[in-house]
Amino acid sequence: MRGRSGVSTVIGAAIFVAIVFMIVIPLLIFMQRSSEIYQLEALRAYRREVEKLNQDLNVHVSLKLSSKTPVFIVENKGAMMINISSICYTSTDVSQPANCYETKIRVPQALVRIIDLSYYDPSFTLKDGELYFFKLVSDKGRIYQGREVMNSSNPPYNLLVEVSNMKYDRRYVVSVSVADLYGVDVGCVYDSETKDCKLNAVQELYTYTWNQNNTFSFRAFPGNYTIEVERYYWNVDHWELEEKVFARSILLKDNSVVQVGEKHEPAKPIDLNKYLNFTILVPGVQMTSEDDLTFNVSVIVRLIQDKNVTENLRDAVISLEVIKRTGCTGVAVSPKKQVIEMLKPGQTAAVTFNIDVQGIGDLGAVVYLKATLDSAVGERTGEGYSGISRTTAISICKLSNTTMVMYSFLGESGCGSCLTNCEGDCKNYCASHNYTYVGYVCVLVNAFPPKCRCMCIFESPTGVIPRCGIP
Repeated sequence: MRGRSGVSTVIGAAIFVAIVFMIVIPLLIFMQRSSEIYQLEALRAYRREVEKLNQDLNVHVSLKLSSKTPVFIVENKGAMMINISSICYTSTDVSQPANCYETKIRVPQALVRIIDLSYYDPSFTLKDGELYFFKLVSDKGRIYQGREVMNSSNPPYNLLVEVSNMKYDRRYVVSVSVADLYGVDVGCVYDSETKDCKLNAVQELYTYTWNQNNTFSFRAFPGNYTIEVERYYWNVDHWELEEKVFARSILLKDNSVVQVGEKHEPAKPIDLNKYLNFTILVPGVQMTSEDDLTFNVSVIVRLIQDKNVTENLRDAVISLEVIKRTGCTGVAVSPKKQVIEMLKPGQTAAVTFNIDVQGIGDLGAVVYLKATLDSAVGERTGEGYSGISRTTAISICKLSNTTMVMYSFLGESGCGSCLTNCEGDCKNYCASHNYTYVGYVCVLVNAFPPKCRCMCIFESPTGVIPRCGIP
């Protein structure tokens, strides 16, 4: 019995070992395999999440003006390819409900891609005043919201062009134009005058001082733009291009400031002997038939426009005085002084004085005048200016009345006959001429036989003759 009991124990142990190998070990293998599968799937899921998190896509919504459709400027800033699987939008326009378009768009890393929605829906157009919200969805399930809320009549960004140290007396023209971006004209610039969005907008400014600074403000949609700054000068009767100061393209994706700097122009004193035209304007000969004469004298002052003239003249005091006179009893000037408040380069100013000449002699007179810049102040340097003067001589002519005398013999007669017939014959003879008749007289000429001569007196056709003073 003991022998049989030992055999049973061995058989039981063998059966137990067999059960362990047949059940437990496969179970362990299954559990290990399941764990490996789980770990692989977890790793794949982790990798997908890492890839999803590593996707970095900037989406800007702009406008294609020709078709008034939205255009997306998509920039992949990540380190891996991004596949866009759909484009979706919602809007405040009840006639265009929310919708999505399936796409297969690949955006390589570190590149910019332009997506035109009209390619997927040619009938889609933006309505003025309505708001549109766009988003792009990647194949990883990540959603990229457009940074701009699209309103076709209200560009979202300000583009400021700051121009500093502008030159004096120039016309600056600043233009912003839509430029080609990967074969598509993306964006538009709002024109404040026409209240409309255009492919090009222009602003102008005339500079009235040195080193003037100004900011030109534009509103635009995201896109590629060319900015140009041109400087014009006045040439006789039109503005002529002097220099294209600045030209550059910019990819607008936010509020931006572009700075343009001209060379600073320091102030320096003006050489008035070279750059100030100072002229007395008055006729050199004055006519009068009276003993007194009043006339006007203008002093013309022009500050020449030149690169060496870098400031305005303020409070320029101009005086006019009589330095000499002949042939008259007195000369009075009024007012004694005149003031020009501001004189800019290229500008001409005139001041007027009254001249009163008394007691002009029969042979005429001469008056000598002197105009002087008594004082002026440089607006930028504070420099004091004076001492510029000009002189002139004015000849005054006194007009005297003249007569014309015509003689004619009326016949041979004695003294009594001449005087008797003169009243009729001489008067009729004088009246027959086409001149203004003044009078007549009969003269008996001592001859043999004696002759009676009629002398007619007429007003001279020339009227008067001038007698002028000679400087």
